[in-house]
Amino acid sequence: MAFSHSDLAVLSQRLPEIHGGWWALQPSAGGASALITEAVDDELAVLAFGATFGKQGSKSLASAVSAAWRDGGLAVVRALDGCFGALLIDRRQRSLYLLSDSIGRRVLRYKLLSDSILVSTHDLPIVATGLCPPDFDPVSAVSLLSFGWSIGPTSLVRGIQPCDANEYVRWSNGEIERVWDSTIRTGDRLDQSDSGGRLARVDEMI
Repeated sequence: MAFSHSDLAVLSQRLPEIHGGWWALQPSAGGASALITEAVDDELAVLAFGATFGKQGSKSLASAVSAAWRDGGLAVVRALDGCFGALLIDRRQRSLYLLSDSIGRRVLRYKLLSDSILVSTHDLPIVATGLCPPDFDPVSAVSLLSFGWSIGPTSLVRGIQPCDANEYVRWSNGEIERVWDSTIRTGDRLDQSDSGGRLARVDEMI
C-alpha cells in the first residue's frame, strides 16, 4: 500500500494478509481533524480520506464507512454524503474495494502489479515506491497544460488508474474488476418550472 503514518503505526501487524503493510499519510496518527482515518476489526478494515457531511457524531470517517457497510454493504457506503475516498478490505472474502463520493472529489488512484496493488490519494507516492516507472501520459499532460487539470480524469503517469466516481473497484485473487455504479439519480432532479419544489429543497438545505 502506498500510505504511511508519521509515527509508523504499521497496520500489517493486525492485517497479516496485507504484504508490506498499510500506512496513512497525515501529520498525526489520530484526532478529529485527521484527514485519513482507519477502522479495523476481524471482518473489515477501512482506510478513509476526507469527510462526510452527515450526522456521524464523534465517529471518524472510517468508522462511519464501516458502520454503513454493516448496514447494507457497498450500496449504503456509496450513498454517504461527503467528500471522501475509501479503501475497504473484506477480510473474510479477501477482497479489496476502492470507492469515492458521488462527485469524485477525493478519488483514489491505484497501480495494479502482477501480484499486488498500490493505492494512494496521489500519483507521487505510487511512483516513489519504485514499482511504477514515471512515464508521463502525453494526453493527460497536454490537458493539464491547457486547462490546468487532467480531463477524464486520467493520471499523469501511465499505468496509474483513478477510481472514477461513477464506479467502484474490486480487487481479489490478483484480478481487478471495475463496476459501473453511479449514485447520481437524475430522476430526483427538480424541474426548473417547479418553483415550490425548489423552495422546499432550499429550506431543507438551510
